[in-house]
Amino acid sequence: MKEKSIDIVLPCFNPIKGWEQQVFVSLQKLQSLMPNFKFYIILVNDGSKQGISEVEINFLKQNISNFKFINLKENQGKGAALKKGFELSENEYSIFTGIDFPYLGTNIVAMVQKLEQNADIVIGIRNKTYYSKVPPLRSLLSS
Repeated sequence: MKEKSIDIVLPCFNPIKGWEQQVFVSLQKLQSLMPNFKFYIILVNDGSKQGISEVEINFLKQNISNFKFINLKENQGKGAALKKGFELSENEYSIFTGIDFPYLGTNIVAMVQKLEQNADIVIGIRNKTYYSKVPPLRSLLSS
């Protein structure tokens, strides 16, 4: 079976400690669920003032063969970060999620299957348990 390619755009802003490990582990899990796909990570830092260092970026560069890092100097908002990431997308499929990979790998598999069935766009919806783990203001803004 021919290998297919997916760009995963990850916007981030002031991520929590250990975020780079989460990205790496989540990508490994996703790769094990979808062995016929090659994943490309496009990480867009949206002007973070903390949480992103050369150490974390180097870890990802060393451990993810298909990794691009875009550093926006000023915070421009999630929409601008996504736009920049998608501008650099070159593969058959492009998806975005958070650096905490809030969707289960099986959900991403189902989304890609819909794309393979010629859907133009697929939208994932987080369940209520996700919002019980985020700060109250974030939950309010997301509802």
